[in-house]
Amino acid sequence: RKLTNKIDSKPTNSNVDSNNRDESKGPFIERLHKNKDRISLSTLAVGQKHKGRIISVTEFGMYVDIGTKGDGLVHVKDMSKDYFIKDFRSLYSPGQDVDVYIKFIDLNKNKYGLQLYPVEILNISSDKTIESLTIGDEVKGKVMR
Repeated sequence: RKLTNKIDSKPTNSNVDSNNRDESKGPFIERLHKNKDRISLSTLAVGQKHKGRIISVTEFGMYVDIGTKGDGLVHVKDMSKDYFIKDFRSLYSPGQDVDVYIKFIDLNKNKYGLQLYPVEILNISSDKTIESLTIGDEVKGKVMR
């Protein structure tokens, strides 16, 4: 929508198509209207690699569209395994295609996290599963980012 100084302004017809979509926004607005065709978060798994497109770059990371009903966040700390990328805004921009990995999925909050390097999945000994652990159990492992 094109806004004017008037509070009750309406969009001009020059950019709005017959479905009331602002064509000046390009594929981003079109993508929002096709959410019914998106894949569910329940089909994702931690560690999966996906091709995505950067939607926006913020001071704390970037949002990437991988075809789900919501965009995933790649936090600045998840852009490199070995070092901190201070000036990532000069490396990444909206519309750029990137390979990402599913870091976590929270179905209750309907969100997921992404990272730019492969996820290391911890191996748990065969006698213990995550579901069988309780508070106070001792486990051997390696702390990762």
